[in-house]
Amino acid sequence: MAHTYRILTLNINGLTSDNRQQMLEQFMRRHKVDFAILQEVTSKKHIEVKGYHIIDNTGTAGRGTAMIIREDLQMDRIKRIPSGRGITAYYKNICLINIYAPSGTNNRTERETFFNKDVIELLPRNPTETIMAGDFNCVQTDDDCIGHRYKSSKHLPSLGEEMLPCCKKTSVHGTCGKGLSSNSS
Repeated sequence: MAHTYRILTLNINGLTSDNRQQMLEQFMRRHKVDFAILQEVTSKKHIEVKGYHIIDNTGTAGRGTAMIIREDLQMDRIKRIPSGRGITAYYKNICLINIYAPSGTNNRTERETFFNKDVIELLPRNPTETIMAGDFNCVQTDDDCIGHRYKSSKHLPSLGEEMLPCCKKTSVHGTCGKGLSSNSS
């Protein structure tokens, strides 16, 4: 049986003002979001949304990731990267992965470790339907660059090769503002 879930992914850049928090809550309600996947979270107290529960991971750097999940959708098998840059949580047989990758040329080694070690730890060990979202901080083309011409996308092929055996193909569709449909039980 096909289920449709509404998923929001957003780099909230701290979300410390009450006004911005209210905007997020209104957006989630208006669009009936089931799962919100957030990056650059600095504090759980600024992301309270009535009718939802929060899984947060601010980690050692003071900024991290969080998931806001409709309260009737119970998550389990939660795994966090100590730096705060990633969370995995399962809803039934669906693995949700939230990542917030390091950016910038000064963080090249940290970025390589993140994609080649940390993210791999978040991947499911057995084939399952997987949704990976977040802030990849990837520069795909020179047009995407600001400042230096460092292209970070070279690290993604190894991640993709690791993911393919872990995840079975899923019928997924949707665009901004539309739900994703998954053939899950």
